[in-house]
Amino acid sequence: MSVGSARRPQPVHALVATVGVWVILGSTHVGMALATEAQPDSPTMIPRPGSGVAPERATDRGGLLQFVVLLAIVVALSCIVAAVVRSSRRARVR
Repeated sequence: MSVGSARRPQPVHALVATVGVWVILGSTHVGMALATEAQPDSPTMIPRPGSGVAPERATDRGGLLQFVVLLAIVVALSCIVAAVVRSSRRARVR
């Protein structure tokens, strides 16, 4: 084998790595958290779909103002992309 030749990883290395990750995750709190499911009645950090309240004012979460901000962001990004494309086309023509 020469100094500059590349070696292909052996299937044994992949097996050892997979088993190692499995053992590490199984022996930590992360692995236990992944293995257990949250009880339906217990509070969670991320609310479940349909568990919130409908927006009553424009400033509420999910209200009209939130959608207006999203629309403004999309329009602004579209204008930036259009300006970059137009500028690059003008530069190519020169």
